[in-house]
Amino acid sequence: MENNIVLCSISLLFVASSMFDGTFLLPAVRADEVDCVKIDMCKCKMSDESGTVDLTYLGSLIPNEAAFVANGTSISGDTYTYYYNPCLPFHVPTEGSPEGECYTTDLAAAQETLSKKNCYALGIQTNDKVSFKYNSAEKAVVINYTTDYLRNVAVRVYCKAALPYDFSAKEESVNNFAMDLHHPCGCPGGCTATGIVATGVSSGTILLIIFCLALLTYFAAGIAFMRLSRGAQGRELIPNYPFWSDLPYLIKDGFVFTCNGCRGEGYERV
Repeated sequence: MENNIVLCSISLLFVASSMFDGTFLLPAVRADEVDCVKIDMCKCKMSDESGTVDLTYLGSLIPNEAAFVANGTSISGDTYTYYYNPCLPFHVPTEGSPEGECYTTDLAAAQETLSKKNCYALGIQTNDKVSFKYNSAEKAVVINYTTDYLRNVAVRVYCKAALPYDFSAKEESVNNFAMDLHHPCGCPGGCTATGIVATGVSSGTILLIIFCLALLTYFAAGIAFMRLSRGAQGRELIPNYPFWSDLPYLIKDGFVFTCNGCRGEGYERV
């Protein structure tokens, strides 16, 4: 009975270690079933409970202007300047048409000629023109923006743990544009409205590091002791060799015993 209690305790310890990282608490979700549910125009919540993708901070970096700018191509091969702000509307007054659609429209994304004489709205910064989804194949949150000008843009936001960010844009087909943003804010829980969240080491990881270091020290010191004090060779160098050789079977027995509700009835040593 005492051995059964020990085996049950060992199994429960493994379970508790998993819970420190939160991995054991979450139900399994198939990758193709994961989605990012829209909260507002700036953020969405992952359906697998991994966190919220919040782009609010990015939108507020440069108020009333585009947060991201890059040159990219159109389907004709011409080069344009592309603008994007994930949260706050901005305007682009052009030299050829200062009162054109990019100036009068609350933009989320835009395309401008290098001569700055023509500008085209690609996405409008209003709630009904913005939608979110998660692309499991590309592991990216996709934000779709539409306009009243039969143009739309899909912004793929990828999780990139460290700066600098990467931003690119292009026209993929007629009036269909794509922008790619690699940024820490693309990670669930990577950003809040005020900035990038500093990443740290979890409690479970710290415990695992301590355990591995302690185990390494135990074997190194044990082998040295067995060699120098007792002149052991081969597998006899391993301290407490009978215990370690039986450990895989003890762990297996512990899980079987735990699955039986820590009861001895019907328990057989495997």
